[in-house]
Amino acid sequence: MPSLQGRHSSGKAGQPIRKLVKLKIIVIFLLILFCTVSPVEAWELAVSDPWLAVVARFVGGTAVQVRPLATWGDQGEVMALRQKTDANVPTLRLVCTNPKNGTKCLYSVLPVPGEKMGSLFFDPASLPFIGQRLLQLLSEWDPGNYSLFQRRLAEFQSRLDGNLAIGRKLIAGLPILDLTFLTTPWLQAASGDLLRPPEGHFETWRCGEGTGLLEEWLSRAQKEKRTVVADVWTPAVVKDRLANFTGSVVFPPPSLDLEWTLYLHDLYLALISATADRS
Repeated sequence: MPSLQGRHSSGKAGQPIRKLVKLKIIVIFLLILFCTVSPVEAWELAVSDPWLAVVARFVGGTAVQVRPLATWGDQGEVMALRQKTDANVPTLRLVCTNPKNGTKCLYSVLPVPGEKMGSLFFDPASLPFIGQRLLQLLSEWDPGNYSLFQRRLAEFQSRLDGNLAIGRKLIAGLPILDLTFLTTPWLQAASGDLLRPPEGHFETWRCGEGTGLLEEWLSRAQKEKRTVVADVWTPAVVKDRLANFTGSVVFPPPSLDLEWTLYLHDLYLALISATADRS
């Protein structure tokens, strides 16, 4: 039988070997780690309008550096940004019929009138198509990051669904007079009691006329205890009147710096806040 001293000596002799093995394992692990997380430089993508830019930035994630070519003004108008882009930078456009080399488009023909283009980005039925189309186009430029784009799109859809679920809990039973110009689909998706004037009335208000007609709708909203909702794209004659109308809210323009699903979530919160002020 080996003595205790012999076994103790053998253990001491094996310690340097075990330390060397541990050191090799640590080195191998660090090499794998560095190779796995080594940063890849994002490629630049010019995007024609701000609506598309905010969603493309989300889906593209860290792989794509989105450079918007336009932004929103104080009244929600789309304004071109004065910046130069390299001719070789790929360009993404919302709609075009004959794209040039290096340019890709989501639509060849818009499914809504041009002035209603922004409503697509408030529509829970349209946003999944926009996301899937972005996944396809970004992957054509960068097939190696397909899995990343796919994960980002899944996260975008998850946040969108979560916001809708919250919205339905918040405003499902809330009576609303909808005077928005672009935001209607987002309200319709969550509201169970949405009253909206005919589109012809909005045409009248866009001409700066129909104040008497507007007063009739506001009087009805007061009688039925409806929260009155407009957005920054609503005709000016309506927005001006709502500035002194209790129990109303005018949704602000989006921002290129704000993540899109967060902006959509904030609209529901603004609506609830206006309802609380009326009470």
